[in-house]
Amino acid sequence: METYVKVTTFSGYEADWEPSADWSQAGPIIDREDIHWGFGTKDGNKVVIASKFGHHVKPLLGPTPLIAAMRCFVQSRLGDKVEIPAAFAIQERR
Repeated sequence: METYVKVTTFSGYEADWEPSADWSQAGPIIDREDIHWGFGTKDGNKVVIASKFGHHVKPLLGPTPLIAAMRCFVQSRLGDKVEIPAAFAIQERR
């Protein structure tokens, strides 16, 4: 998958912005937003359940703690439905 956002660290290192795959990027968000997770199953599959304590955000599922936490973060900021402009949509390649 292509990355569309690059970040430059304080030390001048350029990196992809992928907080759902990079603990160094997601950690500060998880800490600041007070996101917590636990483990469970859904339809016989192991899942991670992330939620924000003290907020009216429903728990969200993901295959990894980072994916579940970032889904929770996006939902807490943008709501249940997010419209993505066509220019940003990833087209499936066949």
